[in-house]
Amino acid sequence: MACMVGQPPAAGAELSDGVASVPGPAALQGAVEVRIDGPRVVDCRAFPLVLGPARAAAASPADRTAFVSQEREALVACLRRHGAVVLRGWGPTSTSRDFADVVAGLCPDAHGGMACSAGVRLTVVDGGATHAVVTANEAPPEDTIPFHHEMAQCSTPPKYICFFCEREPATGGATPLVISRHVTAYLRATFPDLYARLKARGVRYTRVMPRESDGTSALGKGWTVAYGVETRAALEARLDAEGFAYRWLAGDFVETVSPALAPFRRDATGAENFFLAAETTFKEASGEEAGGTLRPTKGIRYGDGAQLSADDLAALRDVGAFIDARKVAFAWRHGDCLLIENATAMHARATFTGPRRILACMAGNLDDA
Repeated sequence: MACMVGQPPAAGAELSDGVASVPGPAALQGAVEVRIDGPRVVDCRAFPLVLGPARAAAASPADRTAFVSQEREALVACLRRHGAVVLRGWGPTSTSRDFADVVAGLCPDAHGGMACSAGVRLTVVDGGATHAVVTANEAPPEDTIPFHHEMAQCSTPPKYICFFCEREPATGGATPLVISRHVTAYLRATFPDLYARLKARGVRYTRVMPRESDGTSALGKGWTVAYGVETRAALEARLDAEGFAYRWLAGDFVETVSPALAPFRRDATGAENFFLAAETTFKEASGEEAGGTLRPTKGIRYGDGAQLSADDLAALRDVGAFIDARKVAFAWRHGDCLLIENATAMHARATFTGPRRILACMAGNLDDA
């Protein structure tokens, strides 16, 4: 795809609905590229790449599923090149089952599930016949969900994280994106000592989890749900088997400390990405708010167990400001599918008003070829 002429909109600007179509990548049959208020260009490439049906008037969700299945290799190449692809305009009757079929067409290998993720979610389509579909993080609409790579704190993060708009919000509610290699480059250039320490020592994730899920928190999944157990003894057996340290807190809360994980990963292009659940980069998880009330939290420390210094945390807040300045977002439209290569792009969630229902589905294992 040739470099598109144009400049990105102001940092943080949302993109409007598609207003014009241009020929899509030559390798893709049955789709055209849709420009959304811009175009938005990152590294001389549309980000995200937005595709619509070549014959919009007659397009249906079944046509979209067929397109993804038939053009899977070319679509995967687009994801590798652009980091994220939006499929828009394949009919107004698209359902969660249609979405599951799209993800299965993109990557037939289902992921093991989102039990390890921190957010509260509801199952919409079970994984018995196809890929499982769940609601996106059920955090309250007034909360933002910071930038992260999906399940970076887990041993088996997905290769692809995909979202589907079942109901667009009245205002806000975008799923902002950022190219992760730019974050690594900024960290390495601006804070080289911190970059070197993180790379050499790795990170451990700390989580404070309630027994039962707390829907008022973006990090509120309970340990009974996350680990599929009912008793402290059963949880301790799971944590021991997986190499976690832990301690019990008041009110049946538990604090866990993961084995050391690498905070940088290379994607299929060889680029080094800051593969972190970014909501964990700004504070060490103490599990307490002002007044000592236990709340679900997540944090990081170095892989050798040492806590990040105040200077380290300040540097990571600066990196967070860089991410916020580089983000791009588009307004959801009912039926949109957003496909993200998890190794390449971070995502987040903006605040919103009015009912909003975004579904999520994962596919593949990031460590698989």
